Amino acid sequence: CLADNLQKPVKEMPANCQKTLETVEREYILQVLEQTNWKISGKDSASEILGLDRSTLRARMSKLHIGKS
Repeated sequence: CLADNLQKPVKEMPANCQKTLETVEREYILQVLEQTNWKISGKDSASEILGLDRSTLRARMSKLHIGKS
């Protein structure tokens, strides 16, 4: 959806494509956490997949109000 609309002004994008960067980041981090069964650090962990230090991932999770339910 985004790739199709990169050439268009923002006002012409369909409403369902207008997500904030924070929302996209939150959804992606949640997806990776679920994929790794909430493994934050170590081999095959969310931080490894995301290319982030584990402390950076934890800080972003806190900022985005992400916690295991």
